[in-house]
Amino acid sequence: MRRHARLPVFAVPLALLAACSGGGSQAQVATATPNVTITAANAVAVAGAAYEAAYMPARLARLVLAFVEVDTPAAPPGGSPAIVTQVVTGPDGGEATFTWNDVDRDGEYTTGDAFTIDFAGYAAAGLTLDGVATLEDVRFDGRPLTSLTWRCDATLRLLDLQYEAGAGPAATASGSFAVQREERTIVQVLAAKALGEAAIGPRRVGANSTSGRNEYNIDFEQGFYGDGDFLDPVTGGTFVYETVLTMTGVQFLFDPAFGELRVLGAGGTSVSIVPIDLFNVELKVDGDGDGEAETTLAKEWADL
Repeated sequence: MRRHARLPVFAVPLALLAACSGGGSQAQVATATPNVTITAANAVAVAGAAYEAAYMPARLARLVLAFVEVDTPAAPPGGSPAIVTQVVTGPDGGEATFTWNDVDRDGEYTTGDAFTIDFAGYAAAGLTLDGVATLEDVRFDGRPLTSLTWRCDATLRLLDLQYEAGAGPAATASGSFAVQREERTIVQVLAAKALGEAAIGPRRVGANSTSGRNEYNIDFEQGFYGDGDFLDPVTGGTFVYETVLTMTGVQFLFDPAFGELRVLGAGGTSVSIVPIDLFNVELKVDGDGDGEAETTLAKEWADL
């Protein structure tokens, strides 16, 4: 398979930005024990499963939390109603029915409000969504529509939310996550942590597994990170994943150009996902658990 030309220009500035943002967890959150050996034969399947388990929660959370930045409808005569519903068109097609429970009837998104989004072919940021997601236990520091800096903490519930990524098959996500979305002067921060076992496609992501995404306002770069564990029925076992270097790239493309995500299997075996550029990736396989990769597989991101 032909590999695209390398695009190494981003690597150093992205790494520096990621380090400054606090992305990438150094603490181990996984409690599961890997029970399948990683080899050159299963490394591609394991790496692809880990990549989706680590980063898809953040991608889904980003689209849902974007709705706290949707303009509120004008209040009708007689004051603001408690339940406000509007239809929002997806940036790339489809729509979503956005229901806002304005608990205090102040006509603004404030702490204690709740949100339900019913997606119907809603397409944005490389994903197409169908199904329902809710934001509960919402807390705001600042106001998304008027403050230069603000923060939203909430419980995100994915209620069998169906997603399609690019030309891939549809998959389903369900489960609850503690999420945080923060607008700072130069960076938008998003973090999600599974509150219990969650389903991301066919995989079960373990409780306390984390997924995050930072977006930089100055140069449109982004960084992904994730640490946790997952059970994959396709490869037949449990694996642990950890961010070694924040996976970084540009916002308008969905795969990173720099970083490292390591997946741990039984007996100390591992596969490290190491981007070469925005199109290509190397999988470094340690199949005997000695801490050194003896096999390197050159792949395109599409292979994962």
